[in-house]
Amino acid sequence: MFVINFFIKNLNDIKKLGLKEFYRKFLILLRVILFIPFSILGFLFSILIRLLSPLVLVRVNRLISQRLGHYIAETELYLSEREFDSNKKKYFDIFFYDGPICNYYLHKIIKKKVLVLPRILLEPIYLINKTLNLIYKKIGLSINESKYIIPRPECQDRDVNGLFLKSKQKINFFDSDIKKGLETLRKLGVKSNKYVCLAVRDSNYLDTVFPKGNWKYLDFRNGDIKNYVMAAEELTKRGYYVLRMGKFNKKKLETNNPMIIDYSFSKFQSDFMDIYLGGTCSFCISSGFGFDGIPFVFRRPIAYVYAPLGYLNSFVNNSLAIFKKYYSLKEKKFLNIKEIYSQQLAFNFSLHSLNQNKIVLVENSPEEIKDLAVEMDHIVNDKLLEGESEKILQQKFWLNYLELTKKHNIEKMPIHKEINMKICSSFLKNNKKLLFDD
Repeated sequence: MFVINFFIKNLNDIKKLGLKEFYRKFLILLRVILFIPFSILGFLFSILIRLLSPLVLVRVNRLISQRLGHYIAETELYLSEREFDSNKKKYFDIFFYDGPICNYYLHKIIKKKVLVLPRILLEPIYLINKTLNLIYKKIGLSINESKYIIPRPECQDRDVNGLFLKSKQKINFFDSDIKKGLETLRKLGVKSNKYVCLAVRDSNYLDTVFPKGNWKYLDFRNGDIKNYVMAAEELTKRGYYVLRMGKFNKKKLETNNPMIIDYSFSKFQSDFMDIYLGGTCSFCISSGFGFDGIPFVFRRPIAYVYAPLGYLNSFVNNSLAIFKKYYSLKEKKFLNIKEIYSQQLAFNFSLHSLNQNKIVLVENSPEEIKDLAVEMDHIVNDKLLEGESEKILQQKFWLNYLELTKKHNIEKMPIHKEINMKICSSFLKNNKKLLFDD
């Protein structure tokens, strides 16, 4: 009965989702069939790796190829860490992809930078190495967990150690593609090199690429593109073109302004142009999702409209931020920063948990987003006039923020070290009651 139901369910999935789903399920079936023989080989190779370790240390890990932010940022961080690793000559590192590739142009670049072999060959070795590490731990043997497994960056895709400020950019365009990018830019209608990427998250990307997943828990991070139109209009008055980014966006950006272009719905949208635009823009305005990993790695300034509060990208150089406000339906008021932290909301990554606590994350107003864009324009053009009172507010905010983060960060992960971010000055001034004790 179970086999029949299983067969019917998979057949219905293929009918509903089409050829792409058939291809996905076929690959899964093939992996299952081949897993046993490759696991035996993987065990033998794991033993061989240990025997060879006095001569050369072979390490394995996966690249998170399904999610753009992790894929580009963690690879760049690995390469940057390796630059400063005095033991790098002792290692022979091999990667495999953990699933579908989110951007094939980036895939071409990364394959030139690190050794990537098929998942079916390396995943058994990786899993066996992890299992052996657990066994060693249980029987009380001391083991360096990263000896046979390439360690992930200390804080995943967060550059908490400031490596990007110390090292040269590793992931970059092929020289032959720069001219192609410029030509496509002109075809898009962008007549200068002064342009801003506008990246506003919605749920449609994950729902389209991973239709079987339930991504509702991340909906609190979404943004309404209408709230960004005022900022885009203001930027065009300052001479910028504004390009709305994204893949499989739900709604078009409605405007009659020829300098505001919804690139995500244009025929020029491609994996290459996603990387090119994110890597060459004057700056990026982002609601905080995978796309902004591109300007981050390419060392472009970023203005964030962010949630959740505890995970501000404080390490990003030349970055500016505002963040969503936390409204309590129970108390019928906006929570101040101390209440957000004390109620364990600052690090919350689940809409379900927010709903349980009757908390609504209120989107920033068009005026707040416009002020953010204007201040970022001042920063990139060295026109920011910051008075003593503004400097004091910045210092006061970050001292309080870091103290609360240290106190309430249950995971104790070092998510903030050196602060390279500013909070938008007008946002600090207009929200003193929520952000400061006095």
